[in-house]
Amino acid sequence: MSTAGAEGYDCDFVSPPPKVLQTECAVCLLILREPHLTSCCGHSFCRACIERVQKDGKPCPLCKKENFTTLHNGGLQRALKELAVQCGHKGSECSWSGELGALDNHLSMACLFVEVECRHANCHHITNRRDVSSHEASCGFRPFSCKWCQKYATWYDDVKDNH
Repeated sequence: MSTAGAEGYDCDFVSPPPKVLQTECAVCLLILREPHLTSCCGHSFCRACIERVQKDGKPCPLCKKENFTTLHNGGLQRALKELAVQCGHKGSECSWSGELGALDNHLSMACLFVEVECRHANCHHITNRRDVSSHEASCGFRPFSCKWCQKYATWYDDVKDNH
């Protein structure tokens, strides 16, 4: 799954978009994110994708012209954001669907199948959002105090092993 500032959106349309609407980036082959129009051939690419091409000094991925400029394609972005999509985690049984413009919010706040990291310091365990609470409840790095003296406070495994 992609995140803000990354390559295109990795999801499916609920129903096919109009054929006249360019929806796919020719670099990442995903749904356009922040589409930028090229001055050479008039195609749009994800902002991050085309900026990477330009930074690497490569020609336009489609017409191969060496020197080109880009411009944010706001009209295309508005049209894309209104199209209905399904969450890219639908294979994991996520049933969310909505406008493409709401997908980033769904992924960052609500999708139970996005991988997240345990919030406890020193623990770098990664699990699905739906399972993170059960991991954190038994995490060896969860904050913990000795139940007898209440003075030795660190994380669970440290108290259990050293106090």
